Amino acid sequence: NRQVTTVGRSDTSKSTLINALLGADKMPAEWTPTTSIAVYIKHISDKPAFIEEDVWVFSNHVGDENLWNERRLNDEDYCCSWKIAAGGAEILRTFGIRQGENYNKNAGAAVMFLDAPILNVCDIVDLPGFGTEREDDDNITFKAAQNAAVIIYLSQANGFMRIEDITYLKRNISELPVWEKRTENELLPLSNLV
Repeated sequence: NRQVTTVGRSDTSKSTLINALLGADKMPAEWTPTTSIAVYIKHISDKPAFIEEDVWVFSNHVGDENLWNERRLNDEDYCCSWKIAAGGAEILRTFGIRQGENYNKNAGAAVMFLDAPILNVCDIVDLPGFGTEREDDDNITFKAAQNAAVIIYLSQANGFMRIEDITYLKRNISELPVWEKRTENELLPLSNLV
């Protein structure tokens, strides 16, 4: 599946949009900046046999490698070496938000498996907002967004296209795959940036 990634500064309702797309309130969403890890949301049929729970939470680094590589989801040894917790969707409220006793416990990513119609055609990635006081949030967001096929960029209504937004987009537009091909389709350049 292709990845649809939501990106934006903190508190632009990325998780709320994802919950609407999923048709269920699975992602923690509050009126303050909430998401603190990259959450890869996949269809339940994509779950490898070795994963029993609906959610696995991964460390933010193992050895010299930073951020769990979602492309290695079917590598049991790799995933087990990164795993720090497992459970249902509620575990994201424990390890994936900016509050509570497990905040700053080195969580960097999670994978969640759901039975939602949209996940039959794409995976969805929820990322921390960039531009917070934590450099780790920016690093997670930049690295995870590099694998996106489509980026949905959310901006605050009262601050559309601030310099931080432009700087972020400038850095990530070069990572977006090229979909438009003059002889094969009629897509416009950057049509996978919404």
